[in-house]
Amino acid sequence: MEVCREVDQSVPIEGPRALEGLRSEPIPEEAWRTGCKWPVSTRIATDASWQSGLYTVRVRDRNREVRSYFVVGPGRIPARVLVLLPTHTEAAYNGWGGGSFYSRSQSTEVSFLRPISGSGQGPYASSIHLVRWLSREGIAFDVATDDELHDTPEILLQYPGIIIPGHSEYWSRSMRRG
Repeated sequence: MEVCREVDQSVPIEGPRALEGLRSEPIPEEAWRTGCKWPVSTRIATDASWQSGLYTVRVRDRNREVRSYFVVGPGRIPARVLVLLPTHTEAAYNGWGGGSFYSRSQSTEVSFLRPISGSGQGPYASSIHLVRWLSREGIAFDVATDDELHDTPEILLQYPGIIIPGHSEYWSRSMRRG
């Protein structure tokens, strides 16, 4: 496993390190609605030294590579721009496990506890290009998700500029008030 920070390119910051005991997990019925409830296979310890941003996790074996992404939210001193990832919208459109807000078996609820369908990796696909461009242009930025905005809507007051890559259509009352 290797962890990279997405700046003007993918910069390795941890690893590679071996992961023991990884295995394929079954896909539960209605995983799209109830989540996968898979066991945690590893943890990545972050601390205050990790900069706000978008991070890629690469897990490789001899035959393939699987990528996932995570966000380290803003620190105490805000940057010039906040990049707000539309993670709620991604969950609504994500059809992994058999359903979404837009599938034939439309649902009024979906789970965040499942992989993102497709090779584009949802909100991260356009976000990686954006953070790389911001980095090349020397524009300081922080990254947050819809969940962070929902939990702390006052975060918006700290930034003169906010960029939402892609589109963001699922907002809670708390987010709208912010």
